Amino acid sequence: MKLNEEGWGLGVFVICLSVFFVAIIVVALLTNKVNLSARPGEDNNEVEPNEAISEAQKYSSYETAIKSSAQGYKNENYPDIKDGDLFYVNIDSLSLGDEIKNDCDGYAKIGMINGTDYYEAYIKCSKYTTAGYDEEQLKSLG
Repeated sequence: MKLNEEGWGLGVFVICLSVFFVAIIVVALLTNKVNLSARPGEDNNEVEPNEAISEAQKYSSYETAIKSSAQGYKNENYPDIKDGDLFYVNIDSLSLGDEIKNDCDGYAKIGMINGTDYYEAYIKCSKYTTAGYDEEQLKSLG
């Protein structure tokens, strides 16, 4: 048996090379499509784990700041509050940063229960609402 010593022809080489490049392009397009759908901050409904944690931390820090400011508000305006008394203060009346006031609406519940000062923060933001938040309570505060 005699082997063909001419090798591949130019036509076979071009066809093989074309198939190889088409395969690379298809893989690149599929990879790019997968990466685009997983990018955070675009109009997909997926939330990156780090983004969710930072959002939760942000709103928790807002609530903590409101409680702290409510304590100062009570000490300054109602130092002799009686046991069992509770009142509400709009966050606009508290000494807070503009970031909280611009991002959220809310109020603080302040009082004394069983001889212990009581502070609770209630906020409603674009992506978060404190459990127990009452829209009517905020409206009554003006």
